[in-house]
Amino acid sequence: MNTSLILITQGDTNGIGLELFFRAIESNSITGDYVLISSKRNVLEYIDKIWDFNLKDKLYFIKDIKDYLKGKINILDCILDCEINKGKISAKTGLSSYNAVLKSIEILNNRKAHAVVTLPICKEAWYMNNIKYPGHTEVFGDNCRNSTKFTMILYSPEFLVSLVTIHEPLNKVSSLINCENVYNTIINTLDFSKKVYGKNAKVAVCSFNPHAGEGGYLGNEEKHIRKALDMVKSGYVIKQIFAADTLFYKVACKEINSVVCMYHDQGLIPFKMNNFETGVNITYGTEIIRTSPDHGTAFDITGTGKASIKSFVNAYKVAGKL
Repeated sequence: MNTSLILITQGDTNGIGLELFFRAIESNSITGDYVLISSKRNVLEYIDKIWDFNLKDKLYFIKDIKDYLKGKINILDCILDCEINKGKISAKTGLSSYNAVLKSIEILNNRKAHAVVTLPICKEAWYMNNIKYPGHTEVFGDNCRNSTKFTMILYSPEFLVSLVTIHEPLNKVSSLINCENVYNTIINTLDFSKKVYGKNAKVAVCSFNPHAGEGGYLGNEEKHIRKALDMVKSGYVIKQIFAADTLFYKVACKEINSVVCMYHDQGLIPFKMNNFETGVNITYGTEIIRTSPDHGTAFDITGTGKASIKSFVNAYKVAGKL
């Protein structure tokens, strides 16, 4: 395996993804060996229409990952060309972004790179192509080696959240709260928390229902959470089910730094409220290291320079360290 090379997927080329990539290079915010998975036309058209990259004479286009050169701005020219229209939802840019993700998985499954950072995609554009996945996490979970127990984690140096269920409609979440899913998420969260917080790791688990279910009067999902907690043998995990409204107060007081949440918005609302420009999305529990900025395509500000590069830069740095 190439232990230093980081792949970067282009994301939706009508959004801010390539802008973040170019601005991070212009500001010397990312260093080391990296390859952008895109196409020559997509990159040059983006520079022409959206962001006038001032180092375009240093771009180096390659057709095979083995041809990348250290010290160059390597572009793997290997996916679908698409017409770029700033801020527009397009089936073709959606398919092109999906192609880039699949190519990154192919390269990583063949151990030809260390990690991948995925730039933001437009999920609606994926749906326009009948792509079944609601996001990056599920694509990597389905297509990477040994990925049956993967977890979506949102990380910052201050605290992280993980999700038992990911991109599920709320009316389906209850049926997915079972002992196995909760236990696997706790174990992945514990493992990752010890990697990033060391001996200071402290993992707590949210309830599903208000007030932790009030002994079953407000729902029975907590019995599955309790069973999973009882199976965990670690002093880093608090053996209590916390109501979410009080648990995040303990996070704010720095008593806890790792929270297992039962569903998407339970975790992402408090996380993004505190880390919107700096948080990192991580797919954990597969053999592939995948990180991403913790935000979307920002079609409304594409090309304006208003989007912060911090989350992308942090995602790149975390990918290199894992």
